[in-house]
Amino acid sequence: MNRLQRTRRILQRTLLHALPTTLGIVIVVFFLLQLVPGDAADVLAAEAGSATAETMTMLRAQFGLDQPILSQLLSYLGNLSLGFSPARDGSDHVASAQYATADAAFTDHRYRGRDRAGRNNGGMGREMV
Repeated sequence: MNRLQRTRRILQRTLLHALPTTLGIVIVVFFLLQLVPGDAADVLAAEAGSATAETMTMLRAQFGLDQPILSQLLSYLGNLSLGFSPARDGSDHVASAQYATADAAFTDHRYRGRDRAGRNNGGMGREMV
């Protein structure tokens, strides 16, 4: 067996192990999120200031939070595969986040080694107080 075939076999085996591991992590995270008090409807109500019980019920129905846990999990897994939006695939989400990531990296690089007055602080990488 030559080197290329061996490398291909190792990569295939790694991918076969990575898929169930990733699925397992996603499922564990989903169930851990279920343990957190509150839900998305509570967060939206807090952002709006207040919400009536009728609004909360409508939000829970809209997000599927009134469904059984297994149904929510299947919906969650389906949304992950679609990129959370049927009209927009996951690559669009990644592409839109790349701009913000590059902007944050550039901003950090531009100000690295400066104190609050804009003077060079010896390249410490953090602001000197």
